[in-house]
Amino acid sequence: MGSDSGTLTQYKPDLKAVKTLSPPHLGSGSVAVVNVLWLSNYQFAAIYRDKVNTEERPGKLCISSDLGTFYGDTFLFKIFKRNNFR
Repeated sequence: MGSDSGTLTQYKPDLKAVKTLSPPHLGSGSVAVVNVLWLSNYQFAAIYRDKVNTEERPGKLCISSDLGTFYGDTFLFKIFKRNNFR
């Protein structure tokens, strides 16, 4: 689940929080999560918007929650292409 503070929180089926990831450093540094797409148990695609520079294009990132790593558009494109997302 994404938040207005830019954090992503992973939950167990019983709704207990398992892991919270800090927001990535994009734009002004003050970002909010707009949308999250579950790709696999530990991989998510997230759209972030800059809360200060509202004219900025939203940022698309793939997150590997087991490693706490953010990946850019090229990695995300490969995942979408591999899984036939449109």
